[in-house]
Amino acid sequence: MKKTGKNRFKALLDPISERLVVLAALLMFSMFAILAIHPFVILGISL
Repeated sequence: MKKTGKNRFKALLDPISERLVVLAALLMFSMFAILAIHPFVILGISL
């Protein structure tokens, strides 16, 4: 009984944790992209 309940919980948790990992990776990538592009944007505005 306990095993099936745990497996069901894990099956429910896995997709959520996968989405969180993907979201975190996308957030990190977007932050890095913004930081990388930001100086060029400032230079473009100043020029």
